[in-house]
Amino acid sequence: MKQKTLACPECGNKQRIWRKSRRNKAAGHIKHMWCYKCKAVTGHIEQPEHEVGELCKSDMERILRR
Repeated sequence: MKQKTLACPECGNKQRIWRKSRRNKAAGHIKHMWCYKCKAVTGHIEQPEHEVGELCKSDMERILRR
């Protein structure tokens, strides 16, 4: 199993989920899930494994345009 980091496009909050290796998704994959800061279901963006720092707004916009 691998731990993945997903970022909320609304507030930038990061949440971690565990995913089986065979069900791995590419960076930029959008998973709709509950954001506890926004108090709403938003399309969280999966971040690349090597990325540790905060995503800036321009990076999120670029990923969403794919």
